[in-house]
Parts: sequence; C-alpha cells; structure tokens
Amino acid sequence: MKQFFRSSSKVLECPNCGVEFTKEICRTTCNRCRNVFCKACVEPNKVFLPLFGWRRAHCVCPNCYLIISSQQQSQSDIKLFMDAVPDGLFTMSPNDEQQQIEEPPTDEETVLWEQHHPTIANHLIPKLRIVIILVGSHGDVQPYIGLAKELLADGHHVRIATHEHHRKFVLSHNVEYFPIAGDPAELMEFMVENQLNSVKGFTNKVTKHRQWVRELCDSSWAACTTAINSHVNFQADAIMANPPSFVGVHLAEKLSVPLLMTFTMPWTPTTEFPSPFVKSPGMTPKLNYLSYSTLDRMIWLGISDIVNSWREESLKIPPVRTYNFRGHKLLNDLKVPFVYCFSEALLPKPKDWGPWAYVSGFYFLKSTQQWEPPEALVQFLEAGPPPIFIGFGSIVVADPEALTRLVMRTIEILGCRAIVQQGWAKIQPKKIPENVFLLSAAPHDWLFPHVSVVVHHGGAGTTSTGLLFGRPTVIVPFFGDQFFWGATLARMGIAPNPVPHSQLTPEKLAHAIRFASTPEIFRATQLVQQRLSSENGARKGAEFFYRTLPLHSMRCSICPSEARALAKVDCAECKLLFCSDCDLIIHSTHVNHTRAEAKYIRWEEKRSLWFGKTANAFADGGSNLKSHVGEGWVNAVNATQGITGIVPGILKFVEGVAVGTKEGVSTTVNGVLHGREYTGEHAYVLPPISPRKLEYTDEALQQTWAIYDALMDSKAK
Repeated sequence: MKQFFRSSSKVLECPNCGVEFTKEICRTTCNRCRNVFCKACVEPNKVFLPLFGWRRAHCVCPNCYLIISSQQQSQSDIKLFMDAVPDGLFTMSPNDEQQQIEEPPTDEETVLWEQHHPTIANHLIPKLRIVIILVGSHGDVQPYIGLAKELLADGHHVRIATHEHHRKFVLSHNVEYFPIAGDPAELMEFMVENQLNSVKGFTNKVTKHRQWVRELCDSSWAACTTAINSHVNFQADAIMANPPSFVGVHLAEKLSVPLLMTFTMPWTPTTEFPSPFVKSPGMTPKLNYLSYSTLDRMIWLGISDIVNSWREESLKIPPVRTYNFRGHKLLNDLKVPFVYCFSEALLPKPKDWGPWAYVSGFYFLKSTQQWEPPEALVQFLEAGPPPIFIGFGSIVVADPEALTRLVMRTIEILGCRAIVQQGWAKIQPKKIPENVFLLSAAPHDWLFPHVSVVVHHGGAGTTSTGLLFGRPTVIVPFFGDQFFWGATLARMGIAPNPVPHSQLTPEKLAHAIRFASTPEIFRATQLVQQRLSSENGARKGAEFFYRTLPLHSMRCSICPSEARALAKVDCAECKLLFCSDCDLIIHSTHVNHTRAEAKYIRWEEKRSLWFGKTANAFADGGSNLKSHVGEGWVNAVNATQGITGIVPGILKFVEGVAVGTKEGVSTTVNGVLHGREYTGEHAYVLPPISPRKLEYTDEALQQTWAIYDALMDSKAK
C-alpha cells in the first residue's frame, strides 16, 4: 500500500465511506485489492508494529486489512500463491532443499514426554469446559461429534464452535453449539475454483478470505469466553482446534489453558511423505519434511498482519514478531500435542513424529437411528442388485451442468444401477432414467452398506466410512488432501489410481469403476474393513487428550482426586491451588491473601524454546530505549530554559541527553538479560471475598480446614 499526491482533478469515490474526493487530496491505494480510499477511512485503522524495537505506525486497508508499507510482502504473497496450481496443490523443487530441517525427537525426549504424560483414569480428570473450534465442511465437523460424545459421557461440558451452516447438525446430536465466522460453501469454492490465472481473480479471492480471517479470530474468541446462558459465566478450560482455524495457539496463550490440535490429515512435518497439499512426484525425504513448513509459512505470510493486530487489540498479548521469527512454526516449536483422527491401517504413524503426535483412528459417528429413508429410496434398493454410489459431498464446482452430463454418461457406458447424490456440486439431470436414483442427502453409514462401489471426492470422512463398510472406492479428487488419500488407497491396492476432476472423462471414470469392482479389490477392502471395525478412535482420542493435560496445575490442592475439582484460584501466600468451594471456605477467613486466576499452562514461558521470545525482549527493550532517550532530550531542552549563555545551555542539554540515554540502555540490557519477561497481561488479581455465612456442612468445613492445615504445616517444615 502507498500514499501519494496527484495533480489531476479527477473525482474519485471512496468504496468504504462513499465520499467523493479528488487526486489532489492524499489518498491511499491498496496493492492487493486495488481499491482507492480517502485518507479519513485509512487513518482510524492504524496499527503499531515493531521495527528493530521502534513501534512504527502503519495504516490498514479497510477492505482486505493489508498493511501500508507491505508492498514487498504483498508481492511475495502473490508470487507464492501464483505458483500454486488449480487443483489446490503447490510444487517444490530441489532448490528448496537448501533450507534446514530439524532433528527428529531423540529417545530421551520421547521417554521424558511419556513419563510426564502417563495414562490417567477418566474418573480422576477434573470436569472441564472444552471448546472444539472447527473450520471446514461437513466432513471436517462430523468426526468430532463422535469425540464430543465421548467427552460428554466422561462428564465434561463440550462446546463445538463452527460455521452457522453446521448448527442444526451439531444440535441434533445434543452437543452445545457456538457460531464462528465463515461459510463452508464459500471456503470450498475458494479452494476448488480455478481463479489463479490472473492477478485480479487471485486478489479478489484472497481479499475476501482475509476479511473472513479477522472475523474468525473475533468469533473464536467469543466462543471461548461467551456464555450461551447469560446468567452463567463461561470460559474455556481447554481448547481443541483444527489447523485451518488458525487461532488455537493464540487463544490458549491468552487463557493459559491446554491446547490439543487435531485434524483428519497429516500436518506435522515428516520425512516419510510430503504435505497433502504438495505435489509429490520425485520428492526427497528432505523435501517431504520442508513441504510442511513451506505450507505453514505461506499461510502465515497471508494472515500474520491480521493475527498480530488481533493479538494486540483484542487479546492484549504481544504480537508474534514477523514471520522471520518462526511465527509459522509455533505449533512445532512449542510441541503442541496433536491427535490425528485417521487409522494406521491406512497410514502408519511416521517414525520421526514425537510422542506428542498421536494417531488415534477414525472418529466414526453412528447416526442411522435418527434418519428414516424415503420410501422411494427403499423401493429402488429392493428393485435390483446393489447400485454404485456417485457423490461429491461438500465440493462446489464452477459448472454443475458439465459435471452432471459426465456422471450420467458414465452410468450409460457402464449400464449399471446408480444412486447419484446431488450435494453442493448441484448434480441435477434434466431426465432421470429408471436405473438412476437422484438423492438429495443421506447418512453414509446408512447408505453405504446398500451399494456396491462408492465414487466420491476423497475427503477423509467419506473415505473412512466407505472402507468401514468394506466398499471398494473410486476417488475423484478436486483439491488438497483428496489427492493424498486417493494416492494412499491406490498404493495400498484397495482402490484404482485417483482420477483428478480436471482430467476426468466418462471413459476414465467408467474404467476406474470397473477396476474397483474386481474381486481382488473387494478382498483387499474387506481386510481393511476388519481392522477398522476393531478400532475405537474417538475413545483413544479422548484418552490421549487426558494424557496431555497438565493435571498438576489443574487440580485443586485440597480436594481429593476423585472429587474431580478444577482449580480456579492461585493463592500467592498459600502457594496452593483452590477450586471455587475451597477458595470460598479458606479465603473467607484469610481475606488479605493475594488471589489470582489459576493459569494451567504458561505458554509464554514455553517460548524459551522459541527465538521469538528473545525477539520480543529486544523489540520491547528497543521501545524503552527510544522512549527514555526521547524523554532525555525533552528534559534537556526544558533544563536549558532560563539559562543564560551558550556554553552552559549546551552543557545542560548534553547532560540531559546522557542521562536519558543511560537509562534507556540500562533498561534495554536488563530487559534482555534478566527478563525476556512476558509482556502480556498478568493473571487477573481477584478481589477479596466478602464475609458471608457459608452454606456447607460442619463436616465439610472441618475436613477442608484439616487438609489445608496439614498442607501448610508440611510447607513450613
């Protein structure tokens, strides 16, 4: 973005406020969305970013949030995205091998992690308020209903925060729902459509996506802190999030709560295979590993300015200091636990993943009891041999009519019976033959046992459900991980090679379906079915989540473990953690104690593993240096007032500057060497408890005080 003057008197209209202005007036042009704004609309959006310690003001585009003076970064973003291909994948070359990869975890690290995270019985876990933040289509949300039900059965309060489109689905399973920004259909269109062939098409899409990112940040923060019932306070005690939500690690840092990342596809770097979003022919182990950080860095380049301004303005925590200071590697540097809900029957856990990355198995959700099939569908199934199924789920295509013609022509070539699901692809033939049943929607776990072959886009959820019921699969990938799962199944010998949508013809699709219908593919699929049927991924996912919890800082110090009491208060004098009841009992007497909200994980301290913490110290120390030196100059000028003579005035001025510089340098050095202290908000100090009559039994009061006195005596010794 840049500001400039022009001598032309051409009248322009600001797209943000509608006010007309001429080019003689200072105006601002955004290099990404190419909109021209009046100065009044840009100035109020100023943010402050550090530059070698100095906090420099930057204006922000009110349309796409691009920061002024970021022209070079904007061009880098465009180059990165323009290197992408229409199917949603990007390529890597041998030149990228010049980057360094990190060493895999040592045996000592693995053993140490296992010792600190033992398996814990469910009845000893404190009752938690868990928020699961999910961005994506139906297939990205459905698995986590199964996980939510496991957590609910263990007595926790579970809330799923996802798009408004999924509200009805989540609530139908009696799981609490909270809306976050984003339309999954628009997100899918953004991924699928080929709009990267021109800068204009690219910038229009990215502009809209960046606007959504800021809305996602704000709505996700509300999901973790807003009560649905206005009479009850709510704040998340633990967070789960999938990587496309972007916000998990930032919310966990602000709330000081545990974070578990989770996804349906690999996201942790490994040398064994590349990122699902990378073209893989001829990839070396090193390129495989680097493909993950390349993807993360590409995402971070596009959203870092939005996320940092949100951290400062809304969360009141320091920004992640530029993408060069490993902002795109936060999850890996902090060793955030990661659970993957796919099966090792399809993809074994890589050997270079640490113990904090876990493959649980698929989260299957049984929903047949809540769905009654239409009578016409039942009659069609009973009228002949099992049909094939063709459906592309949540995929949005640019030309539904062309896809419809292709599907119908394929069925005509095969001469078979078929169930065609309309889906978001809007498959709608003008004439439906007798051997075809057009279906609007149906639960796959009800439908797939009644078909012979399933043809779909290759989403992890649809792929796993088809294999769970032993149905041969044909994958037509459109973007991203769909190519990955298609290639994985073909490599295992349980599916033909995937047929990309961009190369799809009726003849190719018919050939793939015939291949999938062979006895060899059927027998191989049955073997995978047997293994998947024996797994309980949702239960294993819940148990791994419990293992990652820092229970030493989450349990009440007074209550026994069986009480499942969650610590809410940290007392500085007692050096103990208290649940709400024990806090009320003890501190109704010790009213002068300093009490603060309990913090379960101090992510800012974990950043000692991350260079960004040192960068924060230098940047904030530099700010102190600037302010103290500036103050010294001001004091020096003021001190010269009333002094007669040039030499005394100069001497007094130099003395003031010297004092200010000394204080600035001293503050900077002390901050870097001794501190590297976290610059965010400190724990909220709670007000003293007002005297009141306690509504507890005498036995409960005596027992609480007895345990408290015993703990304090042991500390005194």
